[in-house]
Amino acid sequence: MSKPRMVRSSSKRAANKPARNGPGDDAAVPDGNSGIADPDDGAGNTNLGSLKPVSRGRRKPAPPRLRPLLDALFRDTAAAAEAARRWSDGPGRLWRESLPPEAGTAAALEHLNIHTRLMQVMNWLLQPAHNGAVSGVQPFDHAACPPLADGHPIRTVEGVKLAEASRALHARAAALAAAHPIAPDDEEA
Repeated sequence: MSKPRMVRSSSKRAANKPARNGPGDDAAVPDGNSGIADPDDGAGNTNLGSLKPVSRGRRKPAPPRLRPLLDALFRDTAAAAEAARRWSDGPGRLWRESLPPEAGTAAALEHLNIHTRLMQVMNWLLQPAHNGAVSGVQPFDHAACPPLADGHPIRTVEGVKLAEASRALHARAAALAAAHPIAPDDEEA
């Protein structure tokens, strides 16, 4: 009795391809490429470098997660509110009292505006819809802040930093609300 002969496969053929023993076996045994032409068979395009890669499309960058943005805005607003309180109760109060009546009124109004802007942002952040994992935020329904006038008395003291910070935080809240509105189906829930 003779031993069965082993068919030697070519080194070019992939190890996952079945050996082809006779006519008709090609149709019965799938080659694992599901319709891709085998360059070893002499069919198809053997110059694969000339083909553009098949892509599922460009991935859009993932939007930033909303919770860290809200938390950062909350921390910045709380820090600015504390700094505004310290300045208003200390050096800011002494400064306002030393001003002439017209300039003192302008300074007092800006002082109130600083606190109002910060409280508007804080009130918006603390809305129940912004708790936990959020996919969108409520609208920020406050008018944009006018720029600080060039001749405003607060421009001559440290309080100008607080006035600019309160405007910047107010603008951040408005931009965040505009960029991440609550989806219509989330509003009903």
